[in-house]
Amino acid sequence: MKRLNFQTILLSMIAIPVFTLVNIWLAYGYILLFFLVIGWEKKKPTEEAD
Repeated sequence: MKRLNFQTILLSMIAIPVFTLVNIWLAYGYILLFFLVIGWEKKKPTEEAD
């Protein structure tokens, strides 16, 4: 039982930081995509106006 508990604790200790890192990377990627889309949307009307 002790070994199994230790394994689960170790797994959670490893899995939680990895999961948070993945979430942070996904969040940064989503924000970057959002800014890129805004940039494209801002560029398009100016080109059409000219």
